[in-house]
Amino acid sequence: MQVEPPEAIDNVDAITATPGVDAVHYGSADVQLRRDRAMYERDVDAVEDQDLETIVKAAKANGTFVVTGAVAPDTLSFWASLGVEMILATEEYLFIMQGSASVSEWARATLAGK
Repeated sequence: MQVEPPEAIDNVDAITATPGVDAVHYGSADVQLRRDRAMYERDVDAVEDQDLETIVKAAKANGTFVVTGAVAPDTLSFWASLGVEMILATEEYLFIMQGSASVSEWARATLAGK
């Protein structure tokens, strides 16, 4: 179950205690957009850190796994330190950017006659 709207974070204890909910997914980019923040940037006021701490605490208390994505080394380290069970080391936009960079590199080399 995705826990992204602020209302879901406010009710995460009840969500993680619901029979049949084995894991909750925290999508930081979606949460940031819902809170009128820039996507994929660490929030200097630590609201995102507080959200994840709240989710992890509720999930652990109710035997539910937490899944989230890490788009930078600091987020990976922070979430691992909280004991998040599954951290996706990339997200779709990073795959798209990497693929685009690879194609651009190939195209430049082709046009340069390499």
